[in-house]
Order: sequence, then structure tokens, then C-alpha cells
Amino acid sequence: GSHTPPTFEEVTESRKALYRLDFFEELNADPDGCKRVKVSGDSMEPTLCDGDTVLVVEDYGRIIDGDIYVFSVRDELMIKRLYRRANGTIVIHSDNEDGRYIDEVLTPEDQEREYFRVYGHAVERVGAL
Repeated sequence: GSHTPPTFEEVTESRKALYRLDFFEELNADPDGCKRVKVSGDSMEPTLCDGDTVLVVEDYGRIIDGDIYVFSVRDELMIKRLYRRANGTIVIHSDNEDGRYIDEVLTPEDQEREYFRVYGHAVERVGAL
């Protein structure tokens, strides 16, 4: 990788979202440290579908096994389930089980070489029926 983080495009003409302050208090999250991101692709179906919006808490703390995170690897921004093994290895898992997506395993060395960075913890999904 180039060791440069991916760029983010802030969309200001998107739909507004209203949240109650107690929603953030229950998450123990600072509303200013949250972002909404749009899902692109089908790798996380049926959990997250193409076009869904996900609320991401930027101050995510440690990785909680099996939770969904926004991260980059090899300068590509992704949203997937992450698992951390005791030896520091990260397993990247897609929910779509149609056979096209296999788990990717990143050793601590791979994480440095491939510029693995976690940006936030997904806490809410909004999508069309």
C-alpha cells in the first residue's frame, strides 16, 4: 500500500437524521464523534444492503469480536465484521454467504504493511424495505 489513508467525501445534501441525546448517552458516545456512512456493495448482505446508511462511532475503543467496523486496508475503505485473535491477528468477515466472499486474515505484520486502520464502530443501520 501507499501508506496514505483513503479520502472521505462529506455529503452535505444528504438526508438529515435526528437523534435523541439519550440515544448517544446509552451508547456512551459523543454525537460530534459520530458519522453516517453509505454502504456500497453486497458483501454484508443480509445484514447491510447496498444503499443502507450506517451510524458509526469514531471513538470505538477496542475491537469487539463479531461487531461491524468501518476500516481501511490497502487504501480501500470497507465495512465488515472484525475478529481479533489473541496473537493480534485480525479476521475480516463478510456476512454474504454466496461463496464470493472469503475471510481475510491479517497478521500484525500484514496490518502494518497493508495499512490497516479502524475508523469507527457501526452502531445503527437504516435502509429501505
